[in-house]
Amino acid sequence: MATFFGEILPVTSRAFEDDDDEEEDDTFVGSSSIVFWSKAVQAEKAKDPKGRLSKLHTLIIAQGPAASGFIQTYVMEDKTFERVAGVFSGISDEAVQTLEQLGKSDETCYLHRSTSTTGLMVCQCKTEVKPDQSFSWVTQLFSGLDLSECYVCVLASTPSSDYKSDVPISELQTPFLRALKTARFGGTPVCPILEQPNMVTGLQAQILTYCQVHSIRAVLYLCYTESMFIDIHTITAFKPLLKATPIKDFPIQNNPKAEKMLLQIVKHHQNQNLLYI
Repeated sequence: MATFFGEILPVTSRAFEDDDDEEEDDTFVGSSSIVFWSKAVQAEKAKDPKGRLSKLHTLIIAQGPAASGFIQTYVMEDKTFERVAGVFSGISDEAVQTLEQLGKSDETCYLHRSTSTTGLMVCQCKTEVKPDQSFSWVTQLFSGLDLSECYVCVLASTPSSDYKSDVPISELQTPFLRALKTARFGGTPVCPILEQPNMVTGLQAQILTYCQVHSIRAVLYLCYTESMFIDIHTITAFKPLLKATPIKDFPIQNNPKAEKMLLQIVKHHQNQNLLYI
């Protein structure tokens, strides 16, 4: 078993075992994920001997509203992206399943491909992928992609209260980044490696586990934030990644509308949040 982030695998395994013991039938239904590819990409995949989408250089996966907001503002701002797939998780048979689904209650993660930069793909998961769905999510999506020469970069955020350190949380300057990487990722992360006994669970853990087992170059950047809701400080905490491998390898320009876009993203999520404290 992989030991480069030794705390991850046991946690993920325990989660699956507990779910299976409690409600085996419900877990089976909830854990399934379905990938819908666009017709153009289906035609491309049909030409590949293994039925995979090839010629990928970088796959960026943004998990959660903060990471998705950063990618939307600083990577996808120029609009030269086409939606090529949707990963549907834990939805009922009656739910609408289409690449054009844009409702506020959308439970889909969308995969976008750059039409101006060869080999760049972005997956935005604005909604949470539950732990019992993450294994199916990763295997279903990654089995359709040739990642042998690809960099996988995962962005996510988590409460700073989950961070374990000898230094009191009150003395830490939040938000801050920590990283984990697979053995094949040769680059140096732009922030410290996540210290033990801190653990990563859920979709992020499954992605890194898959990439480690299949010798894929992958790095996770986890933002620890004390804010319960999305804010500009949490989103911009990812900005050092613009100068790091693999994102720095693409001609991403400064976005003159960044501040306005960030305010709109924060406002949108505030309007959708019904929790008042």
